Amino acid sequence: GWVWSEEAAVRQTGGTPFFVKEYKDIYNFASPIVANQCPRYLAYFWPQVSFWSEEVVRRVEAFPQAASTSERKQLQKFTRNAAYLGCVWYFDPRSGSGWSEHVTKYMRSVAELPSSSLQLPELPPFFSELNGIDRGKLIVTDSCLMWFSAMFCDLGYLARDLGVRRGRSQDVCWNEIAVPPFGFTLFGIDLMPDRPLLHSRATDEYDRPEYLACQDRHLTREDVQSWCPMRGHYPAALWNISWGEPAPPGSAQRRDVLTCNKKLGNPDFARITDMPLHIADEGEDVDVMKPFRGYLTDINATHAAMEIVLSTPLDEALRFNPEVAGLVADIAASALASALAGAQQFPEQRGSLISLTGTDKDEVHDDDGWVWSEEAAVRQTGGTPFFVKEYKDIYNFASPIVANQCPRYLAYFWPQVSFWSEEVV
Repeated sequence: GWVWSEEAAVRQTGGTPFFVKEYKDIYNFASPIVANQCPRYLAYFWPQVSFWSEEVVRRVEAFPQAASTSERKQLQKFTRNAAYLGCVWYFDPRSGSGWSEHVTKYMRSVAELPSSSLQLPELPPFFSELNGIDRGKLIVTDSCLMWFSAMFCDLGYLARDLGVRRGRSQDVCWNEIAVPPFGFTLFGIDLMPDRPLLHSRATDEYDRPEYLACQDRHLTREDVQSWCPMRGHYPAALWNISWGEPAPPGSAQRRDVLTCNKKLGNPDFARITDMPLHIADEGEDVDVMKPFRGYLTDINATHAAMEIVLSTPLDEALRFNPEVAGLVADIAASALASALAGAQQFPEQRGSLISLTGTDKDEVHDDDGWVWSEEAAVRQTGGTPFFVKEYKDIYNFASPIVANQCPRYLAYFWPQVSFWSEEVV
């Protein structure tokens, strides 16, 4: 039962057999580029990831094997709320995080609860009074909740193996160390504008020696890379990637994780829903803050859009569909209005992250000149060696999906393509 079936993976990720078949190329292209960010994410957010994983695991361990359906739903509700709080980037206890004092007090109140407690405390007024951009920091994606719900058992036992908060189970500890001197980025894009950019490429994002103040052993790059993105719970090579290394057969960790996931109801419990975004006071999938305001997006419009998306062939999806476009616009407007709650404007964006410096060289490097060099290809596509190196994953992701459209393009537009090509020749 360690490796979940492809059908389970499809359900967890919010798809259908039809949808996955139609969009197989996109799954194969997108999955590696997303999965490659998992080790960096774990290394950066390990304090809150480990805290919520351990809190879930200790409740699962205390949960009776022969529990009723209603009792299991209470455990799953606790897990879903814990997943939400683990997904909020700024719900960080580390000093210098901005919310450290309030997050630490809340985490301490959770840590002091008995393992039989399946009700998270309500978030204090500090969070319910957030407005504008700060309230927007409470928004998380549904896919993040799914991932945490699927991985809590694995991550909780990893934290235990590392000796996280050993002997301090009712304390937080992580508030005693500082946030990294840079914010979290994806492909060089600054996603935490209130924190410094990671300027030095010599900085090792995985080297976090300060974590030893709260655990016995280093969280190493090898740890996060071998566990990411799903600890081997998906079939190897599914959607063109490796899903991490499974726990060794016969090991205590493998036994514990299997038992934990069985109690949680995985793989069926952890799955993407029709609601793309969540917030603390929605009172639906997540209910840790009052007063409840409902989902960020219109539930009827979202359901309608999902039904269309999951039943639309790829060739039709590539054409403009006013019905889908209208639904998407309504959903986006609803989410933005709910998220900002009256904010007047976003903060100014930072300047360009990179500077492109072109070159006028045209030489090619092949015996007869047929094959142009990689350097020439980089210049033709508007890049620089620095840019291609930094954005290698994006090049590898985007190039095949774009190139695969070339035959269709030529076949459809051949009359004008052939005419202008002959005129030039």
